[in-house]
Amino acid sequence: MTTIVHLVLIETAGNQNYIFATNRLREQVGASEIIRRIGTQYVLEAVSAKTGQPLYDEDRERLAANLLDPNKNPPIDQQLDPATAVEVMLATSGKALLLVRDRTVGEGIVKTVTCRSLKNAPGAVVYGAVGDPFTFDRADVLHCQVRKVHEELEALRPTLPAPQARFPLLPVMQPCSSSGLPAAGTKTIGTDTYECSSPVLAKLAQIDPARDRLGLLEDSKGCTPFRSLDKLERFECDWLAYVHADGNGLGSIFLNFQKHRKKAKRDDVDKARSYVEDYKRFSLNLDNCTFAAARVAMEVLPDAGAKQRAFVPLILGGDDLTVVCDGSAAVSFAATYLQEFERLTGENNLLSAIAKAANGASHLSAIAKAANSSSHLSACAGVAVVKPHFPAHRAYELAEALTKSAKTVKTLVGPGCSALDYHVHFDSSGADLRVLRARYDLGKHNGRTTILSAKPYVLTPLDKIKEEKRAWAKNRLWTAADGCSGLDKAVEALSGVTEGLPRNQQHYLREGVFLGSDAGEGRLDQIRHRYGKNQGNPKGIRWEDLHPAQCEVLFFEEQEEEDCKALEETETKKNRVSVRTWLLDALELAELKRST
Repeated sequence: MTTIVHLVLIETAGNQNYIFATNRLREQVGASEIIRRIGTQYVLEAVSAKTGQPLYDEDRERLAANLLDPNKNPPIDQQLDPATAVEVMLATSGKALLLVRDRTVGEGIVKTVTCRSLKNAPGAVVYGAVGDPFTFDRADVLHCQVRKVHEELEALRPTLPAPQARFPLLPVMQPCSSSGLPAAGTKTIGTDTYECSSPVLAKLAQIDPARDRLGLLEDSKGCTPFRSLDKLERFECDWLAYVHADGNGLGSIFLNFQKHRKKAKRDDVDKARSYVEDYKRFSLNLDNCTFAAARVAMEVLPDAGAKQRAFVPLILGGDDLTVVCDGSAAVSFAATYLQEFERLTGENNLLSAIAKAANGASHLSAIAKAANSSSHLSACAGVAVVKPHFPAHRAYELAEALTKSAKTVKTLVGPGCSALDYHVHFDSSGADLRVLRARYDLGKHNGRTTILSAKPYVLTPLDKIKEEKRAWAKNRLWTAADGCSGLDKAVEALSGVTEGLPRNQQHYLREGVFLGSDAGEGRLDQIRHRYGKNQGNPKGIRWEDLHPAQCEVLFFEEQEEEDCKALEETETKKNRVSVRTWLLDALELAELKRST
């Protein structure tokens, strides 16, 4: 029997603007919880009202099991009554994709979700689109409709008014104490009473559910994220960090999902049913890997007491991660997260197969293939380390810019490479990354440009990178490989209190590199014999840890490619020779590590 179906896409927009509309962390956490519930609870409860099958669960693992259960989420082609026929393909934070038999059912679900959002989540932006009818038979047709309904949703967005139009300030009204929108009520926190707008009141109402959910994110040592936000709100951390991570090419993978399925030779690759099952499992497995990688990475953060980590996730799902945490170990957190994300996605059969098809693995060595490391998904991260009073939205914008900087590695090394970029911001204002990075460029001297940074850094092992691309990557490794040093070793060598290089000598070298590569190397020659382990000082430093090729120098030279255009520079680096150093990058992190 021919089955005619429609696709229904429901998605939130402007999530970052909504989350960072105020500078108060508790409101950011509440906004994040609302975004998550719109794509999961609001949608799934609207579906359950049609089908009579309970789907939503506060526990993420039980929720995933419900979506994969054919009794609770039955296949659309096995449901006979169009008035109750709904199948959920995707339900994650801020996004849901459904199959329905009757267009009016899809429109009803969109209406239910958007009306509930207007009532319970004022200020959030939620759109929905119902696609054209098509025959549920061939995977190619289904995939085309998935792309088409996304295009229809994109076309819808410019036609609707901005959310700010919902909160007119005329006639003059009492302003909200944190958002500037018209106040709709008051909220007492501790001994203080605040005038709050309706969006802020809605966000604060989600604090307790968010605390309960954070308690489920427990690492192997029994520690959870902060369930009380007071410590971070009172700025008890010397440094705060905003960490933003995003998967590489995941949008393209979903847009070309059927193409990659064919390359991966999935079972029944031409059938729509097989496509739906792969789509479900790919999305859920990706979400699980992101969650599990964050759980492992959380262990590198300091224990803040009461078995809690100084860690508050704002976005954690799909391939996206945005967290606020103690800045002293934030870069190590991001590095661990990226490494775990690669490992976990490489160990998952479906994710690995699709990643191999999307990225290609023919360049890998036989050793890498034998180690079952031939394919994995990758991600890039940006870490903005700021003082606690720094505006949250500016810190996030800096983290986002740093993520874009890290993603330039994709064009230089390949789409399967993970990388991170970071910046420790000492100023109270001004967080334009182009301006900040321009300070590291000393200009040309003797035909070479001296740049006092090697950011961004590569997290993917060298044996997983194309051989012809390794020359660039080996100068920017986070973790040491055969014949190459890693930045983590340099940080360890410089952060020692009783061993390593004394602080005054670190400052001596730092001043020297700002005078140029020759002056920096000259100062190293002056102190090499006194503080080097290789010169008989057991408590000294291994100078080779400060250089990617394990040489006892500070700078390395490279020929920059014509098409390499780094975020921090405005000129095209055509046929340009540059010299770079890790020293300042490592000193930044060593100083943070000492503050732990």
